[in-house]
Amino acid sequence: MNNLPDIKNRMKVISDIGKVTGAMETVSIAKMSKALSAFRQNEPYFSKYSSVMSDVVARTKYSMQRYFSKCRGNRAVFLVIGSDKGLVGSFNHDLLKYACNKIEKSSVATVLTIGKCVSDYFAKQKFHFLGNIDNIESKPSLETAEQIAKRLLMFYDENIADKVYLIYNAYGLAGSMKPSIMQLIPFAADDNNVSGYTSELYYESDDEAVLTRLYFSYLTAMIYGCWLQSSVSEHVQRRCAMDTATKNSEELLSELSTEYNRVRQSAVTSELADTARFSE
Repeated sequence: MNNLPDIKNRMKVISDIGKVTGAMETVSIAKMSKALSAFRQNEPYFSKYSSVMSDVVARTKYSMQRYFSKCRGNRAVFLVIGSDKGLVGSFNHDLLKYACNKIEKSSVATVLTIGKCVSDYFAKQKFHFLGNIDNIESKPSLETAEQIAKRLLMFYDENIADKVYLIYNAYGLAGSMKPSIMQLIPFAADDNNVSGYTSELYYESDDEAVLTRLYFSYLTAMIYGCWLQSSVSEHVQRRCAMDTATKNSEELLSELSTEYNRVRQSAVTSELADTARFSE
């Protein structure tokens, strides 16, 4: 049986942990609100850009431009977006399990990451790991997305990779998340997004230059949009994890309080019995 001082000390520790997780939940709610606002503002732009690109490619003769041609081989670069910190429930675990399954299907795979948690994991795996993208803001930014887009294009232009993929946690309805993959390079047209208008497009400037610039904008938009979804999913999962931890601490504290009262009552009863015997 635990003595009263041990139970009391344990209650204090659990109470302190509950205060910390409660504070972390409050912070996560604030960050989730900001991330969700940024995601909703960008969502129409993100959703429309892919359909616009599909439409442009379908209506352009210059469809063999290097970013729109078929894959040259099976050498792939994977950009995996995770979190910098833990305490996010299954956010990183589900993402890494999904990413490894996809990466293993490529004969030659190179991995680039955003987020220290996924970076630490891939640094210990058999895949060719380029490292984590350092010196970036903790929240998604369009400027950083442009820098990442330039780096990914460099891999493809210099014939280091035949395909470039992005793996991230997509944000869904009611705060759900789902590990997802998107082929960034070469462009994978979605026939469902092509309009019924089939006339050919003509460009005032060189068509290759126009398409290259347009594709860079598309690539930046996709990276930024997926990064925003990953950020929202992260904060939602952290809020849920901290809420669960706080509730668990309250339940455990209630159980210990009951145990404390029981042990104290037992001690009082024992003391009264001893006093009665001595008085006889």
